[in-house]
Amino acid sequence: MRRVMRRLMRWVRTNGAFRPTRRSVLVSVCIATSAALMISVLSGSAQLERGSRRAKSASATVSAEPGAQYGQNARHQSIFTATPATTRGFVTREYVDPSGASMVYYLYIPPAVSAEATAGMATRFPVVLLLHGIGESARVSSTPEQNRDRILDDPYVNLWSSSKVQAAWPSFIIVPQALTPNRWVDVPPHVTSYNLSNTPATSLTLAHEILQATLAQYAASVDTQRVYITGISMGGFGVWDAIERWPDEFAAAAPVSGGGDPSMASVLTNMPIWAFHGADDTTLPVAASRDMITAITAAGGHPRLTEIPGAKHVIWTTVYSNTTFLAWLFAQRAPA
Repeated sequence: MRRVMRRLMRWVRTNGAFRPTRRSVLVSVCIATSAALMISVLSGSAQLERGSRRAKSASATVSAEPGAQYGQNARHQSIFTATPATTRGFVTREYVDPSGASMVYYLYIPPAVSAEATAGMATRFPVVLLLHGIGESARVSSTPEQNRDRILDDPYVNLWSSSKVQAAWPSFIIVPQALTPNRWVDVPPHVTSYNLSNTPATSLTLAHEILQATLAQYAASVDTQRVYITGISMGGFGVWDAIERWPDEFAAAAPVSGGGDPSMASVLTNMPIWAFHGADDTTLPVAASRDMITAITAAGGHPRLTEIPGAKHVIWTTVYSNTTFLAWLFAQRAPA
């Protein structure tokens, strides 16, 4: 402001013919004041924006917990805060692989893990990888909170973190979330079977990496002989695809309303498998599960299939609330 006034008076002295009136000086002062205020506001806004960017950048690289790094380039991180709160017992995190591909996932950590660590004990807990259906996929148009609630508010997901399940079978639950229109398996949604591709879909690859990273991060607390995989509908396809690709990594599998590649049945003969399907499913006919079970049995395996009478496609809460199934699943143990 002072600088503006000095320039104004210098011009007046140089141009002697000009005799400023009180009104002209007042107008000039008003203009100068407005300009100064505008500069101040813009400067403050710029500083605020820079600070906001710095804050966002900082929160995006903070690890959710100590020891969250996995590998030299891959990382886990919270997408909300440095010390994230839980939603229905799950922590929201993001996994970024060395190539920069990322996936949000939700992790339930048994409360006993921290208690055991504090007490210096070494109890190991089973791990469940849960693959969701197409309706729970994340959407670009939704906020992170909306995507989180879309999957964690679904009854079949929060059954796994419920006090009923965790009291009887305390366990880690990993729920990766695919982003629409990606799928766990790159096949049309209504086919009953398909031929296994040479490489897994990107979403399934990331889910597999998340599982491996979690096992590494919590190596002192997980039971690597009790790693299970289950999933519904689109996730049921993901279960079949995963166990056909990595049969030695899971102690048991429970595909629900899904289908796989029957020609790969020979790699599954030693795996405990309990499949479920609605007998009257019109979205994906029960033949999808029957074909897999028949092929595995013919190859020398002993899988189980439960066809729920009168049920259609949506059977997941019925399956996951069945304590007979849960007791069977958590009793399975892979060879040492």
